Amino acid sequence: MSPTLKVWDAVAGSYKYVDGRPGPSGPTGPTGVAGATGPTGVGATGPTGPTGVAGATGPTGPTGTSVHKFIRNLSTLTLNSTSWANMPTIASLTIPAAVGDVLEALVETNVDTAASAVFLDAVTEVGGTPTNSFGTGGAALTSTTGDGVRGWVLPVNVSDRISGSAFYTVQSGDISGGNVTVTELDDVLPTPFLALTR
Repeated sequence: MSPTLKVWDAVAGSYKYVDGRPGPSGPTGPTGVAGATGPTGVGATGPTGPTGVAGATGPTGPTGTSVHKFIRNLSTLTLNSTSWANMPTIASLTIPAAVGDVLEALVETNVDTAASAVFLDAVTEVGGTPTNSFGTGGAALTSTTGDGVRGWVLPVNVSDRISGSAFYTVQSGDISGGNVTVTELDDVLPTPFLALTR
């Protein structure tokens, strides 16, 4: 039961009885201002991901080629040049080559030096001109310098066999038209071998 209030009404000059029940709700107040944005949170760094799988092995490169050319001479050769000169009747050999290729020159011959020491060498040749020497490790060879390939030398008055290989790495100046030409040279020295000082 709601309480009843007795209120004097001065205008009416009498008491009024007022119901004590709550009055109707007032209008809704305005919306409050939004609060300030809080600070940005800092998340921890995640764990390192797993190592990636190794890539597949590439295909095997092509097998290098080996070119062999030979000259066989069954006649007796007389060497009488006292400076470097082409071996008589021995032709040059020409093969395809690139910079960095390794050439092998092989000599198998019997030599009678008589009264002169004998020196043999192999050279690359461009346009008919000797370019670089096997015996000097690739240096240019003049008509009177260089002692040939070690092992391709015999002193005076010796009848013996010269046998063995000499190796040379192709340089850019040795190549003409994609090929390298190799020529064998000889030099004889009409003095005792032990007196050789060059």
